[in-house]
Amino acid sequence: MEIYNGTGVLKSGTLRVTKSIGALVVTSSRKIGELTNEKISIHIERSNGDNDVIANNILLKAFIATSLFGEGKAIDTVGGLVAMCDIAEEGYEPLQENERIVITLTDLISTINYALNGIEMPFKAVAGINFSEKVMLAGEKVRKFDINAFDEAYIVGDFTKLRLTYDTDQGDRTCEYTKDEVRAIASEMGLIGAGALTQLADTLVNLVLAHEIEIHAENQVNIILRDVDKTEA
Repeated sequence: MEIYNGTGVLKSGTLRVTKSIGALVVTSSRKIGELTNEKISIHIERSNGDNDVIANNILLKAFIATSLFGEGKAIDTVGGLVAMCDIAEEGYEPLQENERIVITLTDLISTINYALNGIEMPFKAVAGINFSEKVMLAGEKVRKFDINAFDEAYIVGDFTKLRLTYDTDQGDRTCEYTKDEVRAIASEMGLIGAGALTQLADTLVNLVLAHEIEIHAENQVNIILRDVDKTEA
């Protein structure tokens, strides 16, 4: 189901989807490693007036990369990128009467084509998905974040090392990695479209079983986090 297909604009406008879908197919005339500051926002307008936020002004490349990390559902083509990104886990996001999924693309490049398609699925999702962003300011040098709820991280900005603390049968265990080591692990885990993730200048981190991340950096670092909400299952 086509939701949007546009060129020559800086933002998509407000896109409303009234059908229950479980994923977005993101298409661009740029490859994943060529995306820059494009952003995506997604929320569900509920009939009671509340909004369930999935992603709020999240980098499009981070939305794609964390959605696909280790899943193998992206294809870098000669003409650009085609990527299937779940917005709910293993099924569709249920909508009641007068409810809708609202999507906005911003900070687009006018010479580039962007398209979104919604994927209908036969079964209701077993869990929700949401994205969050945390910021380590320049000059902080070292910063710890609680990441117990999250599964993947997309790190924008240079860092010298990071430390992940894991829950194990023997108690907490902290592992330290350089940026090159983290990227090597991500490349091993996230083989997408014959290595599409390796085109990214930013860094992907698997957070499964980790509950704390400690970043060491001399500059600002932004961390986009993806969570599959197991409590909804």
